Amino acid sequence: MPLSTRFHPTFLYESLWNAIGVVLLLWVSRRYADRLRRGDIFLLYLIWYPLGRFLVEFQRPDAWKILGLPTAQWIAIVSIGVAAFLLWRRHQRPPAEGEVLLDVMVKRLPRAQRRALERKKRES
Repeated sequence: MPLSTRFHPTFLYESLWNAIGVVLLLWVSRRYADRLRRGDIFLLYLIWYPLGRFLVEFQRPDAWKILGLPTAQWIAIVSIGVAAFLLWRRHQRPPAEGEVLLDVMVKRLPRAQRRALERKKRES
């Protein structure tokens, strides 16, 4: 490519996407601690990161391609699909005893939410 060719700062885009992802996943882990199961945050990460990678790959001119799409986008599509399916499948069955995300996260919930969770556990 000629020296005057300009490129997108894809590393910056990916870094910002990951920083937003950390904040979002931390918020989700605290906000929905009573509904999440062990491993759900990891599965959400396996959806979040490839989604960003999929979008960033549109800016890369030198990507390897399969059927017109960069290879990284195909991998991202498969990863998002598998992780979303696993997340959906895991939540189809009722949770087993002690299958809340982390007891530590539940302890950080406001008192009213903690009491409601404790009542639910006693009733079931």
